[in-house]
Amino acid sequence: MELIRSRWHISIAINALLDKDIEILKNEPSQDNLKFLLNLIKRRKLFALFLSDPIPYSFEGGTIGDINEVARNEFFLDHLKEMTYKKFEVVDRLYKDQMESIRISQFDTFEKEMQEMREKSKDYLDFLKKESKESARMP
Repeated sequence: MELIRSRWHISIAINALLDKDIEILKNEPSQDNLKFLLNLIKRRKLFALFLSDPIPYSFEGGTIGDINEVARNEFFLDHLKEMTYKKFEVVDRLYKDQMESIRISQFDTFEKEMQEMREKSKDYLDFLKKESKESARMP
């Protein structure tokens, strides 16, 4: 029973952390992406701990297996597992959207910088042509 209770606590903690991640991704597009990814990896490892259920391997059924099944239902472990999977999917999609948004804004900035460079180089070429014509007129 304590194993199931600890798995329930792990699931609740992961879901709370994923809720925070979703809020961060919704509200703070310029956050530290490396730190966020490292935290997400930690959450996935914690979720892997939640998924490991030693009871079916320890006991082949009987009363302990029945208690395990009742406890899993009472603590809604299967529901928590599905909800956690869905939250991970939402976090992944929001993160990908954020990365795409950053990439697009960087591309826009690059385009503006390139346009400025084209204009400056055109002005410089015009200046050189003018200087060349003036120096050709001089005796």
